[in-house]
Amino acid sequence: MSKHIQAYFQTENEAEHVRTLLQTYDTEAVEVGKLDDGYAGDRRIIIPIADTGAGTQANGTGVIGAGGIAPAAVMGDEDDLDLDGHHDLHYALSAKVLEEEYEEIRNMIRHNRGHVERLD
Repeated sequence: MSKHIQAYFQTENEAEHVRTLLQTYDTEAVEVGKLDDGYAGDRRIIIPIADTGAGTQANGTGVIGAGGIAPAAVMGDEDDLDLDGHHDLHYALSAKVLEEEYEEIRNMIRHNRGHVERLD
């Protein structure tokens, strides 16, 4: 069974890089497109995972590294977040991915500067 994933990027190069990385997965309908007015801020998106230093290791909720855990944050939650830059997202990538690969792909996108839309 497939699941839809959508992500937003600041540059076309970032989006195209992730499109290339997706070729190692079983995907369908992979598309990259330019957003004329940029991301409007009207959807809930999970921001990219920040690199906290040397020796970082990904897990399902953030990155564990020398500085401790950097939790994943979701725009639109009630937490106070640094939302600077989310209006600078000018490219969208969408794809259908296998449900069993969804979490791995979502984390890969976030590790590559992608803001993944929360669809659930």
